[in-house]
Amino acid sequence: RRLRRRPSASHPAGRRYASGATVRLLGRDLILRVRRSRECSVQLDRPYLRVFSPATSEEDVEVIVRRWMHERARKRLAVTLQQLAPRVLGRSATMPAWRLVSMKRRWGSCSRRGTISLHPQLVEQPAGCIEYVVLHELCHLKHLGHGRSFRALLARLLPEWERWKRRLDGV
Repeated sequence: RRLRRRPSASHPAGRRYASGATVRLLGRDLILRVRRSRECSVQLDRPYLRVFSPATSEEDVEVIVRRWMHERARKRLAVTLQQLAPRVLGRSATMPAWRLVSMKRRWGSCSRRGTISLHPQLVEQPAGCIEYVVLHELCHLKHLGHGRSFRALLARLLPEWERWKRRLDGV
């Protein structure tokens, strides 16, 4: 429900993937520049996201951009997890298992077995939102529910967590 309310969380029907259209990365809009080229590549040159491809139809560019964003999400979320996990689990703890999963109603989840799932479109959100979701799921490794102890741990680690939650909720 929250993801559907948020325009940047799911690509609305009719979103363009042509020069001049925008995509979001880390809370900032990037302007697409599409060029025909022999090789397929994507270059981040703020405020532009330059897409080079032999096929430049909107469908082809969409596939290229989504793959690029998915890879960005994988890298960014891996780094964020590596940075934040020791704060929650202790310095000697092993890195929790995690994966990217496109979920319809959540930015993240943590299974009873301790596997963290994160939505790849989370990379479109500002860094504070990413940090909140990752810390939220890491806190579930200590406290399964959303009870008082869970909220206390989250508040200790990220005092402004409610601000980032409201932003993700679109309030």
